[in-house]
Amino acid sequence: MNTDTNNAKPLLLLQQAFDALEATSDSDIDDFEDEEEEAEAAPAQYACRKIMEAMDLLRSANRERLLGA
Repeated sequence: MNTDTNNAKPLLLLQQAFDALEATSDSDIDDFEDEEEEAEAAPAQYACRKIMEAMDLLRSANRERLLGA
């Protein structure tokens, strides 16, 4: 299996999780001193941000593989 196929399912699952959490999170991103503070004060916002980071990493891996091919 290629990287695109391997990453398609995790990306879909992450997108679904993000969509579900986004509806419950505060739309105003507050400034927090660290991740621990954000995770405690705004857990849905923190989870959404972490999901987006994971999705960006998977997409970046796909881009790098395509450019290297």
